[in-house]
Amino acid sequence: MTHTHAGFTVESKQCRAHVEKLGNLAIVEVSGAVDLGTASILEAAITKAIGLRPRGVVVDLAAVDFLASAGMTVLLDGHQRMGEPGRFAVTASGSPAVRVMKLVQLDYTIPIYHSRKAAIEALRSA
Repeated sequence: MTHTHAGFTVESKQCRAHVEKLGNLAIVEVSGAVDLGTASILEAAITKAIGLRPRGVVVDLAAVDFLASAGMTVLLDGHQRMGEPGRFAVTASGSPAVRVMKLVQLDYTIPIYHSRKAAIEALRSA
């Protein structure tokens, strides 16, 4: 795990996740492949984000090129850990992750926004 002065980063050769605090929100920016071997990276980042005690968490999957069921399980867990609706959202503009999440109807449980800005605005107004 790598800590940076501006946030928290955890990475492997296949996946990277970075956590930043943005006002009362935590942003988790993920890139690479999130599968059985790398889901722990996403989990560590979401755990760190929740530990910051934000009003909401936005997970940005725009740079994710592969999302397996292990990654979706981590997203569901993060959503449940944040508790009430309107406190956890995903954005995945242009990422294959959106298609997979919609295919398994994860978008019925976790709000998926077309952009990071839209997700941030939605959580701030919730």
